[in-house]
This record gives sequence, structure tokens and C-alpha cells, in this order.
Amino acid sequence: MIGYTYYHAQDAETTLSGILILSYSSCDSPVDWSSDAGLQAHVNIGRRTQAALEASGLAVGWDGSVYQPSRFMCNGAVAVLVFLKPEDTDP
Repeated sequence: MIGYTYYHAQDAETTLSGILILSYSSCDSPVDWSSDAGLQAHVNIGRRTQAALEASGLAVGWDGSVYQPSRFMCNGAVAVLVFLKPEDTDP
């Protein structure tokens, strides 16, 4: 694994309005912000994530810059709520 994308509870509410906010990072922990290689590894995770989101039909608000925060705002998200009864879940 070279990186990850995630969202947290604070961003979940915006999904109901059609905007999905995701954050990302490379697995280099911490990211070496002082080297070109560290910055490039981080941006590459963003580019791969952006491509996957756009392939899924989302409009991604990110300019590919290391200077923009490591977050995407995706328009066109659809929130789907699934409620399972306890007997429908595997232990």
C-alpha cells in the first residue's frame, strides 16, 4: 500500500447535500515536505485518487498542486443510507 483516502464524521453531513469531501495521504509517515520526492509521492496519491473518483462520475475540485490542502471536494455525490437489522449482519 502506498497511500490512502478517507473521510471522517465531520464531513459526512456534506454528503447529504451532494458534496463528498475526502482527504488523502501517502503512507510515508510523516510525509517529507522538505524533499521533492516526498512531495511528489504525496501528490501522486492525490492524482490516483482523483482519477478513480472522476472515473466514477464525480466532478473533483482539486488542481493537482501540493500547495492545495490534501482534500477533495467532489460534486455529484449521492448519499445512500443502508440500515441493517441485527440479524442481517455477520458476527
